[in-house]
Amino acid sequence: GPGVRVAQWVAAEHDPALAETFAALGSGATLCPVPEKIRANPERLLDWLAAERIGVLQTVPSFARELLRVLTERRSAERLGTLRALLLMGEALPGELADGLLAALPLVRIANLYGPTETIAATWHPVHRRSVHVTGAASSASAGTSAKPAAAPVPIGRPIPGRGVLIVDESDRLCPDGVTGELVITGPYVADGYLADHDHAAFTR
Repeated sequence: GPGVRVAQWVAAEHDPALAETFAALGSGATLCPVPEKIRANPERLLDWLAAERIGVLQTVPSFARELLRVLTERRSAERLGTLRALLLMGEALPGELADGLLAALPLVRIANLYGPTETIAATWHPVHRRSVHVTGAASSASAGTSAKPAAAPVPIGRPIPGRGVLIVDESDRLCPDGVTGELVITGPYVADGYLADHDHAAFTR
């Protein structure tokens, strides 16, 4: 809303940039384009975020890992005192990375977003520190070792209002809970079709 400064980190030709642009301008926030020469430089971007008093940043987990590395090396997370929300999208979010970000930025709300190009964002999941996130059948304690259990990927969460999410089988029938299937996104915010490709206006694969 008004008074909030939103970084436009995503390059304009990629669909998540639309979410940055219209979410900021539609709510009365200030949109702050990240200079091209520092977008991929974690050290310089962190300096820019602090100098511009950015409140919301959207990026991909792999780059967030680089930001976390620099924050840890500098021990300077307090410089991001105005940052209030970190939105992660475009890739799976590893649990250990999520925990590291939560530890480094305890006052920042972190969310995991998911959505293909045809919907931009379709689901979201607020990220919280989890006391148990073990992959595999047994924890390290039950195996008699002191190894740290592996952190599972963070879920993609629930549909954003206005979107519907279904899991269907090869015959487009709804799958029971726990059964693997294909993710189908519905709603008025799904793209109608593709430029110069009318045969694929609606399809699954």
